[in-house]
Amino acid sequence: MNFLNVPTGTYYLSVSNTFGCNKLANFTVGVKPFLSIALTNASEKPATCNLANGFYVPNQFSTLPNFYTFIWQNEAGTAINNQLALQNVNSGTYKLLAEDSNGCKKNIHTATIIQTGNPRIQRSLLNVLSDSCNLSKGSISNASASVGVPPYQFTWSASNPNFTSNQTSIFNLSAKTYRLIVKDAYSCGDTVNIDLNNYIENLPTPIYFTPIKLLKGEEARLLLQNPYTNNGLFTLTNDLNNSIFQQNSIGNFNLGIQRKSSTYKIELSKGTCKSFAGLVKIMAFDSAELKMPNAFSPNSDGVNEDFGLPFKSLQKLESFVVYNRAGQAIFSTNNEEVKFTGYYNGKSLPVGTYYWIIKGINIFGRAIVQSGSVTLLR
Repeated sequence: MNFLNVPTGTYYLSVSNTFGCNKLANFTVGVKPFLSIALTNASEKPATCNLANGFYVPNQFSTLPNFYTFIWQNEAGTAINNQLALQNVNSGTYKLLAEDSNGCKKNIHTATIIQTGNPRIQRSLLNVLSDSCNLSKGSISNASASVGVPPYQFTWSASNPNFTSNQTSIFNLSAKTYRLIVKDAYSCGDTVNIDLNNYIENLPTPIYFTPIKLLKGEEARLLLQNPYTNNGLFTLTNDLNNSIFQQNSIGNFNLGIQRKSSTYKIELSKGTCKSFAGLVKIMAFDSAELKMPNAFSPNSDGVNEDFGLPFKSLQKLESFVVYNRAGQAIFSTNNEEVKFTGYYNGKSLPVGTYYWIIKGINIFGRAIVQSGSVTLLR
């Protein structure tokens, strides 16, 4: 007789014959132990780029695996793979169960797969400096990344014209859109576009003393009164035809000998940025002497009614004195706008010759003393 499919335990068998003889025997049904096997070496790769692409591949066991079958289970205990290699999985904890030739099963290994994710560009740490006046002076610096798996590779690109760089900081940039791509050790990536603008600098209008008064044949020199030290270019042109005379980075100009009155225009530029033009007038005179009339007629006809200095012919009038033939001062002023009208103490002076002396500072800043005579007519 067969005694099959019974649980473990101690069992008794009683045997008797027709003669009334009995025999009792006992036996124990036990459990065969699991045929031990252990995983001793494996290759693994985390899940990356937020994809289910991780794997765990056993390479070596403590005994030959040929007489075993294997099953991988997830954390919920669901069988997900009956192959030896665990492939194309996301992050999680996975158990490897082995079943021996006796049908015994055992968890022989636990594998943990992590998800590294995508690297992230640290946008808040980027330093962006705009270009200025289209001089290609912009920059983007301090590119960095987090998460993912270092080392990171940075690639910058732009078009029109084409631009590429693998540095974390890029310089001498013109205004355009720059793309930064970062890749980690598993080629997972992040991308950001950065618009680098052009800043238009408001350049100061060059300031010079004007007008410059001088004698014909003297040299003229322009000295800038508001220096600009940030790499600008000063251009001196003729105001009449805009022809360029000189250019420099300081703003001072030697105009050489002047033989006629002229007007010059000076502009400050930097790249495509330009200032408003500063104008300088050069007033060239034949002589420093005052051109005084030699006669006047205070007769109320509205013509040549008084005698005095031409309008703004001096920087400063110290004294203007008129004398009669006896040497008596009959008129005196230090106001250039006050004229001698042919009267003294409210009385009309007689026709005749009178003498004058002028002291002051001329238009060139030089002290002068000039004298002469004038005829009073009626």
